[in-house]
Amino acid sequence: MNRLSPDFELDRYGIQIRLVCESDAPFVTELRSSQDLAQYLHLADGDVEKQRRWIEEYKKREAEGKEYYFVYFKDGQPFGLHRLYNIDWTHLSFTSGSWICKKGMPNGLCLTAAVIVMEIAYDNLGLLIEFIDVRKENENIVRLHRDVFRAIEYGETELDYLFLTTPESRKNSRLKRFLGLPANGIPV
Repeated sequence: MNRLSPDFELDRYGIQIRLVCESDAPFVTELRSSQDLAQYLHLADGDVEKQRRWIEEYKKREAEGKEYYFVYFKDGQPFGLHRLYNIDWTHLSFTSGSWICKKGMPNGLCLTAAVIVMEIAYDNLGLLIEFIDVRKENENIVRLHRDVFRAIEYGETELDYLFLTTPESRKNSRLKRFLGLPANGIPV
């Protein structure tokens, strides 16, 4: 089982990424309690201390390799979040979610950050199957998973479409070409 170190950091495609820590609670709360930004996520109540305690508990799951919560930075400023959770080391699978970025960021920045998180999941952690649930009314993200990520739709619930990706389906994704990123993850 591959695990990320508690001080994991990565700088790729001009974006810095690291694991969330307790001092990120105000930023996480800001994004997660925004009715507009978090409309398709579990909405946080705006309590920074509650978020800090949640992160404290999350760090225990991180240490066990069960979950990783990332914060994205551009030019030293945080702009987004993304989580890998429900990590199943027996089946090398995980769920990707809690993907949210600040408004007003340059086109493609949040998508590029999502590419980095998938590279971490597949390349650093050695995971093989990503499960994703997308709210049906989140039409842009549904279209993104169907048309650009080339995710495999395997079912639905009353609220969500259920998708999965593999390293192979990610290789066939149009996203890196769309963003002008190199295929091997190394900036040109």
